Amino acid sequence: MGLATSRSVDPSVQKLERFIHRVRDDRRQQALDCLAANTVLSDLVIPSESDRYIAWPGQTLGYKVGELTIRCLRTEAELGEAFAVRAFHDAVLTHGELPMAVLEAVVLEWIAEQVSR
Repeated sequence: MGLATSRSVDPSVQKLERFIHRVRDDRRQQALDCLAANTVLSDLVIPSESDRYIAWPGQTLGYKVGELTIRCLRTEAELGEAFAVRAFHDAVLTHGELPMAVLEAVVLEWIAEQVSR
């Protein structure tokens, strides 16, 4: 999914996820109908997306928190004079999967190193 498509899906999916885990009757069909009516997802993708949101509560919230945290870190990194987007991406991705608080500490340390150069 592209960034623009992903952003257009986010609010609908977040609303859907809250609904799915609050209402149990016929939730899968209602989820399918909701995604079909409120997103640009294709009919081929909708069933797997719906099943993923049902099986993994809080997924969209976790993704959104991560996105916002990384955006804030990037904004802070861009305040430096010689911001290099590839170097920033390396700082974010080098250590693999990390808890958000650890990632934030790693990237803030990287930003401090860049400023001191």
